[in-house]
Amino acid sequence: MRTRFRCVVASWLVAAATLLLVPAAARTAPETHGGILGDGFLWGVAASGFQSEGQSPDSNWTRYIEANPAWDRLGDSVDFRTRYRSDITLAKNLGVKVFRIGLEWARLQPQPDTWDPAAFAYYDDVISAIEAAGMRPMLTLDHWVYPGWESDRGGWSNPTMVTDWLTNMRKVVDRYASHNPIWVTINEPVAYIMHELHQNGTNPDQMLDRVAQAHNTIYAYIHQVQPNALVTSNVGYVAGAESQVNGPLMSRISANLDFIGIDYYFGYEPPQLAAT
Repeated sequence: MRTRFRCVVASWLVAAATLLLVPAAARTAPETHGGILGDGFLWGVAASGFQSEGQSPDSNWTRYIEANPAWDRLGDSVDFRTRYRSDITLAKNLGVKVFRIGLEWARLQPQPDTWDPAAFAYYDDVISAIEAAGMRPMLTLDHWVYPGWESDRGGWSNPTMVTDWLTNMRKVVDRYASHNPIWVTINEPVAYIMHELHQNGTNPDQMLDRVAQAHNTIYAYIHQVQPNALVTSNVGYVAGAESQVNGPLMSRISANLDFIGIDYYFGYEPPQLAAT
């Protein structure tokens, strides 16, 4: 169990686990812990919906897996869907204060005109368990997964994608804003765009514009429903190339970020000094 939980934690968001919160003065201050990292630094853990839950419904990603025989089969993944309570208890025992999950659009809206009450009830239970364990929920709206029916429409190449996306995400915000979560609108948008380019031939400039529109619109809606919200769209940091990699995205959404979520995956090993 502990090995499996470490895999869930490591899979995503050391960055969300180490938030650099920069709320506006009018917003409610986050929990503080002090120490050498300073007040406002929140330790946390995370589970990505599709990667962790298992038992996933039809989506762009179930189709990508089927189209790529060399990829690992998903199956039940690490089975967060049925074992979330024990994972949340383990996180509580670590002493962390934030638990990030994804709210899977493909699970919540299996058909264009249908939302699944059981899917919402599942996330109700997960969020309640997080809160009961003394942690604050951090909710990701889009972690690169959309429903199969949206894939049939062309995904981010579909001119109505942003409208479809917002219709679902507003329902999510309306349901969970009262829990005072921290929000991630779209996980690592630039990497998301590059993946869609490789799998679908999606036009990256077009998708960048649509992702930015989706983020900016739902940012405003979140603050309408939850005025003191903290909202980000976390980025995969690439040292030495940020202006080229994430710069075009930041130029479109920087006015609508309450803090910077940074995912940093790379270590640095200094060159060995030559023997003299």
